Amino acid sequence: MVISLKPLANQVIVITGASSGIGLVTARMAAKRAGWFHTTREKNKPSF
Repeated sequence: MVISLKPLANQVIVITGASSGIGLVTARMAAKRAGWFHTTREKNKPSF
């Protein structure tokens, strides 16, 4: 069986826990590899 994946730049990735630790590092690495920007939002902080 051959699995064919879309290029990273053509995918939507949702990373939970991306405001710190390994989730943040994963989000940054994915964004850098695909040429994206990334955004994070912490659930316990107001978003202004």
